Amino acid sequence: MQRCRAHKIRNVRDKVRKADLPEVKRALHKIMNAPNVPAARTAARRFADRFSQNHSTALACLRNDLNERLTCFPYKSQHQRRRARTANVIERRFREVR
Repeated sequence: MQRCRAHKIRNVRDKVRKADLPEVKRALHKIMNAPNVPAARTAARRFADRFSQNHSTALACLRNDLNERLTCFPYKSQHQRRRARTANVIERRFREVR
């Protein structure tokens, strides 16, 4: 099942120091916006290499359900992936109505 992108990013960001938030956010977006699964996994490894010492709880949070987070990648276009990036029906419906 696809995990909600926004909630995953918030959960990981809650576990890092404020000073590191901009860099962590950029790294997370590289994972979530990768063009394919191998690129997303490479970005996740870079995240792990960069933040494993100081932010082990954030790294554990990311690794906890990374496979579920990457289930939207069979969709070829970024537009299709954006539409499927949350499993929450209510959030998805609000996005479609907007």
